[in-house]
Amino acid sequence: MGAVLIAACSAAPPRPASRSATPSASPSVSQVAAGTPGHGGPACHPSQLQLAAGPRISEKTEQNTLLLVFRNVSATTCDMRGYPVIALTDSTGRRLSFAYRQGGDQMLTSTPPGVVRLLPGGYAYSALNKNSCVSFAPTSAARAEVTPPGQDEPLVLTLAHYPILSYCRHSGHTIDIAPVEPTIADVLAQP
Repeated sequence: MGAVLIAACSAAPPRPASRSATPSASPSVSQVAAGTPGHGGPACHPSQLQLAAGPRISEKTEQNTLLLVFRNVSATTCDMRGYPVIALTDSTGRRLSFAYRQGGDQMLTSTPPGVVRLLPGGYAYSALNKNSCVSFAPTSAARAEVTPPGQDEPLVLTLAHYPILSYCRHSGHTIDIAPVEPTIADVLAQP
């Protein structure tokens, strides 16, 4: 259906992670190199990570996608592998009763998770999305509690107005979650 367009939110986009075991000649890519399954280093603890919303995604369908950007702000290399655990809350902090499922859909990758190694200053990505509400939605998510794979302490992200992650009473209750990936392109479903 055409290329997915990503509107940059800042002048300098985050540098992508890499699954390549061989360091790249590019300094921006060499910030993150990948481990291999079963041979990874220590898992990234929430205290090592900073969470931000990534650039807006041009949707192929009537969905709303939130790109999640993890940055290793520690001085230690760590690994991420798997799916983050997501809980969306309203402005009062009440958890919204969404159904969450791991895996792809029309916008998000169906590729199984691999190890993403984050060197200090390196980035990794994930995303979540849901269908737009077709009728009135009385409540929208105001915060995302995002727990990195294998951890039990969430990082909290205050959500901007877009994307609108509304709770629909009669349909559109499901949130799809992408695995942690080394690049934005890896998070998105390939045509």
